[in-house]
Amino acid sequence: MAPLTALDVYPEYARELTGDWTLPDVCVTFRSTKSFTGALHGNRTHYRAHFVSRLGDAAFIRAYNEITGSYGRLTWVRPALPSDDLRRCARKSRGFALSLTVNNLYHAWFHAVPAFEAFATTLWSSAANTTFIPLVASNAGDWTGADRAWRAHAWEFSLRALTSQPTDAIAASLGELLGTPCTCFHRVDGAVAPFNPRAVTAIAGVILYLCT
Repeated sequence: MAPLTALDVYPEYARELTGDWTLPDVCVTFRSTKSFTGALHGNRTHYRAHFVSRLGDAAFIRAYNEITGSYGRLTWVRPALPSDDLRRCARKSRGFALSLTVNNLYHAWFHAVPAFEAFATTLWSSAANTTFIPLVASNAGDWTGADRAWRAHAWEFSLRALTSQPTDAIAASLGELLGTPCTCFHRVDGAVAPFNPRAVTAIAGVILYLCT
């Protein structure tokens, strides 16, 4: 089965999400995109998430990118369409989405700390029943896949404070999520806040952008 279609939404109908956020009754699917910046220019980044809302929600999710030193659109949420046939999707209760810029431990530090803080206040008691959702940036490239048994060292590093699962279990859970055309959740919590003093000035730019 093919993933859900990556249809964009009009900005005038979409709300803006950044920092910590919650999406009820939403499905996630993954796609590949081509990078137009940096060392990966012209290369494809695999398994980039986007969301489909069963409640008709539309939103842009903006996150801090330590490579560019600014906030940008990481992914988006679009309303579900009858043609999506969400009955074919896998079903999960809770999801937790966090940023992964590239499969590199240095870059993972920027997102692992705020993800832990958000997770500890919202989902700690239900960690065993939570599915972790990677929100990879366009810089991530070929960061994981079946050919490497779904392992990604920066992804595992980001989850180490959130779960006691062993390496093989983390990889298997990631493979199940990425290898399924779509997965629907009762609720997805997200954490895309930065752990970086430069981001204070960057978020001021986002606020200015949203107010103009």
